[in-house]
Order: sequence, then structure tokens, then C-alpha cells
Amino acid sequence: MKVALYARTATKQDKNPNKSIQNQIARLTTYAKENDLTISGVYYDVANGNDFNRVQFGQMLKDIESRENKIKMIVCTSSDRFSSSLLKAVELLHKLLNAGVKIKFIDDTPNEIEFSRVESEILGTYYKRKKKI
Repeated sequence: MKVALYARTATKQDKNPNKSIQNQIARLTTYAKENDLTISGVYYDVANGNDFNRVQFGQMLKDIESRENKIKMIVCTSSDRFSSSLLKAVELLHKLLNAGVKIKFIDDTPNEIEFSRVESEILGTYYKRKKKI
């Protein structure tokens, strides 16, 4: 299966080394190799998670829509790397799922879960609760 790897950090010098772009990409690449996934593209942004006008994020969505790369899954380390905005994240997840693109957050979801509309709503609830902690 062809996948897009997506990483994001809010600042160039993130205080948490596990959230650095380099660390995220390394972990995502390892995950893809261990799960026999074909990496079609690697995308990353240094931007606020509430901003959906991120350059590389937008390019990834364009590449998915073009269907030339035949990307069938987006893989992120965690849901907060995808988005910090619950509403926008759930809306986008629904759009991607309807287009046949799966979402995988390697730190937030068990391997056996493939997101459907129900799971994206569960993620929304989980993510909302996570932000309150």
C-alpha cells in the first residue's frame, strides 16, 4: 500500500526531541518499512497545528487528490501532529475516508484499527479529552 508520511512541529527548535521533524520522519519511515508500506511521499511542516494552510500539508492533499501517487494512507506519529483543531481534523478525516484514504497515528491507535467514520468520531472524542489533560 502506498502511504504519505506526515510530520509537523510548531517550532524549529522543539523542546521535546521526540517531536522534532527528524525524529518523527525516522519513526514513520521505520513504521512503514516494518509494515511493508511503500512510501509515496514525505511531507513536513513547521507550523501551528490549528493552521490548515500549511504548505507541505496542502501539497500532500493535492498529491492525494491527483491520484497519480495512488496514496491510500496518511501515517503520522500522533493525532496532534495532524491537527490541533478537533473540528477541522474530524472534517478532514471524513473527507479523506470518503476518498478511500486511511489514517494511521502510530502512537494513538492500535495496529488493527483502520479509521472509518465511526473511528474518526471516536478519535474526535479521544482527542478532545486528551487536550483537557
